[in-house]
Amino acid sequence: MKKFLLFLCLGVMTTSWIMAQSTPYEGTPASIPGIVFADKFDEGGNGIAYLDNDTRDGDQTYRATETVDMEASPAGGYNIGWTAVGEWVKYTVDIKTAGTYEVRALVASGNTAGPYKFVLSFASGAVVDTFMVSPTGGWQNWVVLKETVDLAEGIDTLTLFEVTDGFNFHSFEFLMEGGDAGLDSVKLGDRLVAGFIPWKTDYIVRCPGPVVPTATAFPIDPEAAVTVVDATEWVDTSAAEWGEPARITVVSADETVTREFIFYLVQMFSDATLKMIKVAGVELEGFAPNIFSYDVELPAGTTKVPTVAGTVNNVYAKMKKTNATELPGTTTIEVTAEDGTIETYSVNFTVAPSAIEQNDAEGFAIYPNPASGQVNIDLGIYAGKAVVLTVSTIQGQVIQQLDLTGLDKFVLSLDNLSDAVYFISLTSQEGKRIQKLFVK
Repeated sequence: MKKFLLFLCLGVMTTSWIMAQSTPYEGTPASIPGIVFADKFDEGGNGIAYLDNDTRDGDQTYRATETVDMEASPAGGYNIGWTAVGEWVKYTVDIKTAGTYEVRALVASGNTAGPYKFVLSFASGAVVDTFMVSPTGGWQNWVVLKETVDLAEGIDTLTLFEVTDGFNFHSFEFLMEGGDAGLDSVKLGDRLVAGFIPWKTDYIVRCPGPVVPTATAFPIDPEAAVTVVDATEWVDTSAAEWGEPARITVVSADETVTREFIFYLVQMFSDATLKMIKVAGVELEGFAPNIFSYDVELPAGTTKVPTVAGTVNNVYAKMKKTNATELPGTTTIEVTAEDGTIETYSVNFTVAPSAIEQNDAEGFAIYPNPASGQVNIDLGIYAGKAVVLTVSTIQGQVIQQLDLTGLDKFVLSLDNLSDAVYFISLTSQEGKRIQKLFVK
């Protein structure tokens, strides 16, 4: 009976030990030489394939049954983030060839302190020296850190230990001498491709037109063979068929690794126009995208420069506003299109003269202006004469006409006028004078 119980206990222990081993993601170990992607960690759950000490942060859908903190990355796939002291992640790897490898880690940190640390350790005993991650200016601003390690051939388990928090990691590339098929950078025309990553192979790049640019590739290993096939037309990403991209093929010096980089080229927009300008929250009267200068007369006594706001026609365009510092003065909006085309809109502010100034300059005075309810008309040079007052819209429609013959002053009711700009004119044998009336 005792032997039987001992056998059962050993059997339970053996079964438990086997169940505690993590297994490769989707049943296939990552190959070395090659790339180990952070989000392709082993299966087996928390405490077996990884250790994550808190609830899941970031994307909740990818590998939804796991608690590792991950997020979609512009570098491709997903990266692991929200790192914490003492957490770790395992990867089953198949080391095809024994030898010395260069390890390239793609990492980022949006913190401002640092450095932040992690270690790569193999179950067979190999350890990569501690990686030190300095701030990179953003959680998706990726940089490559390099170390070396000697590895034996065979199936092994790679574990990343998070010595500190404060960094994201995306992937690790293991290279033997002569096996590098990566690119350091790529130029399209005279522009470097922003955010280029040596082992991300699929890109959508917006380029200035009208000519489709040619590609220039700069391999990491100068001994690698590079072949470039340029795109001949722009890609329309809204269409069902995108057309042919630019293709760059890199073959490592030892001819063991071939990598193809694809660049879909989209023409940048040249639209540097606005679809609207608002002055003090009100749409600018007479605005048109192809008219770039506007004159705005402010009511007498105005001392504060009104706020001016613009809305671009194209979402890729950017605005730079320079406010007038005094009145009269000019506020400008400089619009820069995606391809660098620039247009500048000007709003030129003047201030209407006071009632006294108006009386001298215009022949009669309107006050207050803007007005609501009623407005005073000082007939000025028309006082005591035969004169007709006309109220009309800025489109020329006559709203009201009144005979003011013999009067010096008159109070005009505004009850039948909506908020807008109107023309007030006085007509006599001496001629006709016109002024604007702002009803609010």
